[in-house]
Amino acid sequence: QKVRRQSHYIECTFVDSVFDSVGLSGTKFIRCQFKTSDYTGANMSSCSFENVTWIGDRNDPLIVKRVSFNRSIFTDCTFENVNFLSSRFMDTVFYNCNFIRCKMRLCALENTSFNECMFDEMDFSTGNMSFSEFSKLRSRNSIFSFHSLNFTFGLLKTLSNSPNVNYVYSANSKRMLYSEYIKMLPEFEMYYIHDGKYFPLVNLYSIQGKKDMAFLAVKEGYRYA
Repeated sequence: QKVRRQSHYIECTFVDSVFDSVGLSGTKFIRCQFKTSDYTGANMSSCSFENVTWIGDRNDPLIVKRVSFNRSIFTDCTFENVNFLSSRFMDTVFYNCNFIRCKMRLCALENTSFNECMFDEMDFSTGNMSFSEFSKLRSRNSIFSFHSLNFTFGLLKTLSNSPNVNYVYSANSKRMLYSEYIKMLPEFEMYYIHDGKYFPLVNLYSIQGKKDMAFLAVKEGYRYA
């Protein structure tokens, strides 16, 4: 069946299942396991995932391609060896979730919220994280998108205060240490001032403790909004 909207699945394991273009919006998944299956094109928007695991093998990751998770809520979930490709997570909430050796490639993550999550070797290198919020994040050996990192809420501060090694993806160097990326803040500041991009400018001033400059950037942003 192609339409399974607002269904309930409790303590189910999905192996060799076919979700190809299946409509599952509004469905609840509780204590379920997602393993090797065909998820291509599935609609999992506005779903609720509670204590759910998505698990692939280290040498054969679980592929989740072109799936819509917009406005879904993930609570106490674990993702391990999962590659999300060209999927959508706009307005999605992750609470107390663990991501281990996962990738989100060419994924839309605008307005997504990550609260009290853990990233271990997570790869956001080519995703759009603009206006996503990161709160009480724990991250190590993870890679973040160069072009949208400054457009997030809380991520710059979290990575700056982290004792762990993290990276930023660059088209030129492929991967640079976050500690090296931070040294480029003066160049970013000049660019954002020149182009009138006030939101990332507020972020840069805030993590440098320049509260007065951040306040002025907010005022300028309102004036030209």
